[in-house]
Amino acid sequence: MEWGLKQATRPPYGAVLRMDAQGPGRAFVMTVAHDDAYFLTAAPAVACLQQVFDGAICKPGLWRQGNLVEPVRVFADLAHLGVRVSVIASCA
Repeated sequence: MEWGLKQATRPPYGAVLRMDAQGPGRAFVMTVAHDDAYFLTAAPAVACLQQVFDGAICKPGLWRQGNLVEPVRVFADLAHLGVRVSVIASCA
């Protein structure tokens, strides 16, 4: 991962995470991208902490970030932080 970030993702290349999802009768492609791969790594932690600090997350115990955050809000917060978030839906 470190080698890839240092060798292959310098601007103007950036980093892109892509998810192709299919279900009964529908499908979508979601991409999350930023020009700086390190920023794209840190931004989800910031989005999660925003939910913790405003009280939206108040579950006790140890949780994985992806199982704890409210997903629609976290992607909206990522977009507000400058991450490009794109969802393209289609019929399967």
